[in-house]
Amino acid sequence: GRSTGCLFRLAAVLLEGALGLPAWRTSSANMPTLKLCTLNNDPAARLNSKITLRPTADMVVRWIRPNCAVGGTEVRVDALLLEKNKGEVGLGERGCSAGGVDLRQPLNDTWAVFWFLLYPGTYTICHRPLEGRGRWREQTRFHLVEPTPQHCSQVQNASSVRPFVRCEFPHGQTQTFFDGFVNEPTEKPHRCTFDCSECLAEGGTCVCYESASKPNLDTCEVCRSCPDSAQAAGLCTCSR
Repeated sequence: GRSTGCLFRLAAVLLEGALGLPAWRTSSANMPTLKLCTLNNDPAARLNSKITLRPTADMVVRWIRPNCAVGGTEVRVDALLLEKNKGEVGLGERGCSAGGVDLRQPLNDTWAVFWFLLYPGTYTICHRPLEGRGRWREQTRFHLVEPTPQHCSQVQNASSVRPFVRCEFPHGQTQTFFDGFVNEPTEKPHRCTFDCSECLAEGGTCVCYESASKPNLDTCEVCRSCPDSAQAAGLCTCSR
């Protein structure tokens, strides 16, 4: 039936699509901010929300999720496609330049495509109607903001008493990253952690967020709860 065909095409995308991480790493000067994470004229930033796209002649993407997320931990990006599609889609860094589209996936009336990402930056979903050639056209952009102390203060889970904190790792540390198909070692990025204990246990430096104007987002108490030796060594610090 129809649903079986959709599942078959989805499985084909997961098995045949370009996997891994993009070849680029966004420079600090080009990192997105929370100002890019607003929706529907609401001035408040929104994370992990869905964007529904207005259909045009060049569009194949119906909606994507997330609009924004905090980078540093694995983020799954879902893109639901229009019923009829062909060619290929891929990801570009802040646009769809001719040689800059990576992680390409072929389309054949494909139901949806997925990417698993790790590093912060602005990503562009690009499409062209002929696989392997032709001009790429931008579908939409989404943003993985840097896990700064302020951005980490926007992250909580069901067990949180306070927001998350930033954890900085020494250069050269690696972690296992699941790209949707295989696990592979990759450079360990800074990320948000539940608390300083988790960060220190992984060999990181814990950086908390100080906010006098928004005390509900202030996480300095988390850093002050670190062992005296860790605080003296500069492994738990507060930052505005």
